[in-house]
Amino acid sequence: MNKPDTPPEISNKIPPSYKKQALLVILTFVVLLAIAAVFEALPYFSPDTLVGSNHTDSIRHLPDGTGVLLESGAKLKLGREWKRGGYREVWLQGGARFIVPSVGDTTGLTIHLLQFDVVAQKATLYCFSRKEKGVAWLKEGKAAIITRDAKPKRQVFLPGTQIESTDQRLLTRPVSSDTSRGHME
Repeated sequence: MNKPDTPPEISNKIPPSYKKQALLVILTFVVLLAIAAVFEALPYFSPDTLVGSNHTDSIRHLPDGTGVLLESGAKLKLGREWKRGGYREVWLQGGARFIVPSVGDTTGLTIHLLQFDVVAQKATLYCFSRKEKGVAWLKEGKAAIITRDAKPKRQVFLPGTQIESTDQRLLTRPVSSDTSRGHME
């Protein structure tokens, strides 16, 4: 007599190759989480930091409606108060053109360069801050410069002028439309 066909025994053991694959997937996931945590800690990748693309200028808008044309590779970090509707300030590394709207406050937008600060209200200006050099050109509007000396001084920034920092001094000079044309149009 023939024995009835019996199904093969099913083993509850996981083959070693599956164990290795599962371990590899888990290890990859843990490494990716660690990389994401490191990048989140860096200000470069912060959601409050705007970064210009590597090859072209980038147009961005700040929460108050300020238009910003970031040059390639420039970084613009927003202050903590933006989220609460408070003091409007940014830190710039690289070059950027700003079109600051009138938002009804008296404080204006503070742009921190490495060497001095620019406070702008309803203005169009260009700022550049890299290494030991800081430059600001005011095309139109109302702005002021604040020095970073032991006793900070507030200086009126007139349209059609350029402020440049060199050797711990600020130099002011008039700017013709030809000089600032590439940055202001």
